[in-house]
Amino acid sequence: MPTDRDFGRRVRRTGQAILLVDDDAFLRRAIANTLRVKRFSVTEAASGEGALELLEQSTPYDLVLSDLNLRGEIDGLSLARWLAARQPDLPIILITGRMDLVPPDLTAPVLPKPFRLKQLLALIEKAIGEGESPRER
Repeated sequence: MPTDRDFGRRVRRTGQAILLVDDDAFLRRAIANTLRVKRFSVTEAASGEGALELLEQSTPYDLVLSDLNLRGEIDGLSLARWLAARQPDLPIILITGRMDLVPPDLTAPVLPKPFRLKQLLALIEKAIGEGESPRER
C-alpha cells in the first residue's frame, strides 16, 4: 500500500498548479496550506464565478479541485461541465459533503467529505500523474 511519501516520489509537485475552489474559507485555506506544504502551487477562488475568471486568464493550471456545492450561480457541477466543454484536457476533482447531489452521469472523480490527505493525494496523482501536464501541451 502506498504511503504519503510514495505519492511525493511519483507526483512532480514543484510547479504543478492547482486551482482550488471552495466557498468555505476555513476549509479552502486548510486544503490550500496542506497542498502547499506538499509543494503544489495553489491559487484559491471563493466561488465558481471567481474560478471562471481565473480560468479565462492566461494562467494555466494542471488541475482544478472544487467543492461541488458552491454558493452562487456557478456551482462545482457547472464548473466541471464548463471545463469539459472548453478545456477538456484540464482535469477536475470535485469534493462534497453531499454525495446525494452527485449526478449519476458525472465523469469527474468525486471525493466525499470528510477525507484524508492520502485520499486527496491519490486522486491528484491519478488526475495529474507523472505525465505531461495540460500546461506543457
